[in-house]
Amino acid sequence: MDILILHFRPISLYPPILNLLKYISEHTDLKVTVLTSSTTHSKFVKYDNIKIVEVFAHDFEDSKKTFFTKFRYLRFYFMTLWYLMINRFRFIIYYESISVIGLWLSKQMKLLSSDIVIAAHYHEYFSIKEMKNQMLLERLGYRLENSILKLCDWISHTNAHRKNLFLMDKKFLSPEKLNAMPNYPSINWFNLNKKNSEINHPIKLVFVGALSLEDMYIREVFDWVYKQEGQLTLDIISLNIKDEVLDLIQEKNSKRIKYIGSYNYMDLPQVLSNYDVGLILYNGNSNNFIYNAPNKLFEYLACGLDVWFSNDLITSREYIIENSYPKVLEVNFNRLDEFDFQSAISRKGLYYQPTNHYCELVYQNFLESLRIT
Repeated sequence: MDILILHFRPISLYPPILNLLKYISEHTDLKVTVLTSSTTHSKFVKYDNIKIVEVFAHDFEDSKKTFFTKFRYLRFYFMTLWYLMINRFRFIIYYESISVIGLWLSKQMKLLSSDIVIAAHYHEYFSIKEMKNQMLLERLGYRLENSILKLCDWISHTNAHRKNLFLMDKKFLSPEKLNAMPNYPSINWFNLNKKNSEINHPIKLVFVGALSLEDMYIREVFDWVYKQEGQLTLDIISLNIKDEVLDLIQEKNSKRIKYIGSYNYMDLPQVLSNYDVGLILYNGNSNNFIYNAPNKLFEYLACGLDVWFSNDLITSREYIIENSYPKVLEVNFNRLDEFDFQSAISRKGLYYQPTNHYCELVYQNFLESLRIT
């Protein structure tokens, strides 16, 4: 076998790993094994030359987990040990601290050959202080992974801000090992149909992704859309939406705000092309949000949508576009009554500039840097 990928949480909820697997499947002859988990939200994805093993069911909604229900999580680490015992992999890629425990055990048992190439990537960034509030296995992985990080040939975060913060937390690491690997969609998302389109009324807003009241400007946006008396509509597409958000939608009882369920990730380009503006609603509750240019920013852009993101997101400001379209604008969601959305959607005097943020070049560089291709 060529590559072992360790991804504790369900890959179906993480577009970047889906895009990497698709790229490897379509552009290489590599044989890949992925150890991951499933969830009730999972939509199983198949790729040529890629074996996906869903080791356990990860139930995000079960708030009353007992020791015995949590014990099934340990199967992931035992399975890591087993695969490293019966196979000789050339490369190992692990995602997040929570995935590393089995790899650490393998190192203690001297199952890792000296010539194996190891890479680590992080979807999220948690400071040392924030890590204390994460689940036990995440905290344990964070404590154990230092010895694995020293062996890594590649360590990456989704942007330079997070990379530099991580380097400050892990001062023993060589800066040359740290990389930024952004969450871009495939070039197949590119939508020429939006090239000459003007935005008509009602303005069709969309939000894609996990949704909760705690870390997002949900109430503010719902109230604002409701007050616009039909000038705006908002559709929500989500695999992971909290009951509290569904209750709020029901409370509004408005045809202008709808939860329309979820779609397979690969089907989203066709769906999103029906909208005008994509929303990014994270607030500044943590560094993970503040230093974030989320994958949905680039996915919206690729589909020809304008993007409105919260002005709390410092990293997203690097992608502001005002003099061409699709636009990328920061919005103060605490002061939406002052937001001139009619001016924001205007394309008068502007030229069309398609995005050039696609994952193919990113993953080509990643694999070449590891000498995998």
